[in-house]
Order: sequence, then C-alpha cells, then structure tokens
Amino acid sequence: MRNLFLLGTILLSVFGCTSDVAGGGPSGTEAGNAITAQILRNDQSPAVAARVYVMPSNSITSSEEALVTAVTDNEGRFTLTDLAVGSYTVEVADASGALQFRAMVSDSSSFNRGIDTLKAFSTVKGSVGFASAGSVAIQGMRHRAVVDANGFFSIDSLPAGAASFVFSQGNNTSLYYSYANLIPGDSVAPSPFVEETERLLLEDFEDLNTHHRFAPYVGDSTGWWFVSAHEEVEVLFDDSLISTFPLVKDESQYVAFTVTVPEMATNPWVNFGVQIGGKSSLYDLTALDSIAFKVKGSGTVYFQLIGVEDISLNTRWPEKIFELPSEWTRIAFAVSDLSSDSTILKEIRLISWIMTSSSTFALDDIELIGLSKEALWF
Repeated sequence: MRNLFLLGTILLSVFGCTSDVAGGGPSGTEAGNAITAQILRNDQSPAVAARVYVMPSNSITSSEEALVTAVTDNEGRFTLTDLAVGSYTVEVADASGALQFRAMVSDSSSFNRGIDTLKAFSTVKGSVGFASAGSVAIQGMRHRAVVDANGFFSIDSLPAGAASFVFSQGNNTSLYYSYANLIPGDSVAPSPFVEETERLLLEDFEDLNTHHRFAPYVGDSTGWWFVSAHEEVEVLFDDSLISTFPLVKDESQYVAFTVTVPEMATNPWVNFGVQIGGKSSLYDLTALDSIAFKVKGSGTVYFQLIGVEDISLNTRWPEKIFELPSEWTRIAFAVSDLSSDSTILKEIRLISWIMTSSSTFALDDIELIGLSKEALWF
C-alpha cells in the first residue's frame, strides 16, 4: 500500500439527586442499575475514604446538584445503586490522586469496574481561541473554570484520561467544544475550541482541518482523513489549497481529486476515508440510523465501513456501490441496508470511499445520523 496522505492534528440529560453510599462487598451488588469498584492508591493500599463522583456522560452542568456521590470503605470499595439506565462518567479522588472511567448502567446487571488505581493529578491550561469571558466545563465531570476576558483558563486536580471541554458565554446559547488527553502529573493544552452539533463526524472542511473534530482525543492517530492508492494508480489533487490534502475552494471547502488508472494496471484501487477514532480502535455502529454526504464526479464508488484487516477471515465489509452524479447530490445510506450482520457493525474503524477505475471525485458534508457521542465513544 502506498500512502499518499495520512495527516491531521488531534482531534443534557441531568438527574438531580445526591447520595452517600457505602462500599459494597467483594463482588459488589448483583442487581442491575448499579456501579461498583475497588480503588487502590499508587502504593497498592486501599484508597480509604476517597470521594466518588458520578455524572451522566453527556452532562455539561458541572453542578453539585447533578452529582451522585459516595465514599469508599476501608477496603477502597464502593457501590452506587438505583441509577437510571444510561452512560456515566465516574471520578474517584483523594489527596493522593484521581481516576476516571465510563460506566454503562442497565437494568439487567451491575457495572463492576473491578480493581482500579489512582494516578497523579493532571492539569489543563489554555485558551478558548478568542477574547471572550465565560466558563469552561468538562463534559460528564464536576469541574468548571472561569475564562478571563482574554479567553484563558486553567483547571487542576483532574483525573488522567480523555476529556471533552465545553465553553459557554453566559446567556449565549452557542457552545464550543475541545478535547485533550490528560496526562498524570503533567499539564496539557486543549485542542482548538469549535462549535459542535449533535451530528457525529460532520465534516464540511470549512476550517481546513484534515481531521474530523468530533472524536475524543485518544492519541496522535485520532480521526485522521487519508488518501491511499495502489502504486500503479495516479491521484491528482484538484487545485489543492494544501499541498498534502485535496481541499479546493469553490463556494465552500470540499475534497476533490482525479484518479487515473493505466489500462494494464493489476487490481487498481484508491481509498479515501477517515478513521472514526483511534487508529487501532473499533466502534459499534449498530445504533446508527444512516450515513449521509454530498458528492459529485464521474465513475463508480464503493462506499464501505471497514474493520480489522484480517485476510484469513475473508470478511465482507458493509458496502454500497453507486455511480457518481455530475452535480452535487446528497446521498444517505441506512446502516441496516449496508449490513444485517450486527457482529460486523460492532467492530468498525474506517469510513471509506473506494475507486477501482479512472474517475473524478468530490465530497463534502459527511455526517453520522442518529447516534449519540456517548453511545459511540463510551
């Protein structure tokens, strides 16, 4: 495989009850609607009397009223019961450090984290990218910071791991999102803040970014757009504004390139696509309604959802074949029509447009419809 391009930068439901609940037994509760875990300090001693905070993963309230709380017992254990079904962010902290993890709560069984260990606190320092006072909250957590008139903020005593930051300006209803991978014992800066919608993987390319901005930061390979091709195939970017990526300027930014396949080429192909999240991570798309995009050009395209490449499995990835229209056309494929095999749809990592013959290709406004961020990432 010859990689022509692999480049990128990184990447409200609330319930109102507060309860202190003692830790459970060694295996926690066997009932549903519960979260249980045993927490250790870095020296492997039990984290006794550590504070536990639980919030819905999509909450941006960051208020004490939105929290369910508990305190670990003498063995570092806790159990929270009678939680509503849904996705939660659990944060545990004491004077020595903190940790966070996601928990899916259901009626049928408890969520048992098992044994986990506190790590040194993390700090985030940065700017929202423009001069404007307001506040920054961490989605699904209790932390909030005031943003000064120049747009700068700082939050300390954070648990390590992926974090989504939400900037708001008082009565202004616009929300701006950013991501960072918090490092134990270190300070990091967040990615640029941008406005965000409920539609996942929306990419109109207006910001000239070569990564999709809706993936939580999970490493340097998060959310990269790429173009790769067979060594015999020529890919020519159409009036590219960025020499390493096929972005062009018309009425709006979009991707465009021309594919030339020699007559005698053996098994030619060009793959243009995006990683949903981390390079080696797999994502469950069974709850997704459809995938939509605008496209124009000439030739045949194989639209595919791709998982782990394993030749021995001979997997048939979910696929739709279509002819490119000569004028901009919005196309939407229902995920259920792409594949009826839920096992395959649970392990997808790439969304790709593949060409095997000479063609012209232009793409814009890609979106995943009907799936919440929490259901996909957590």
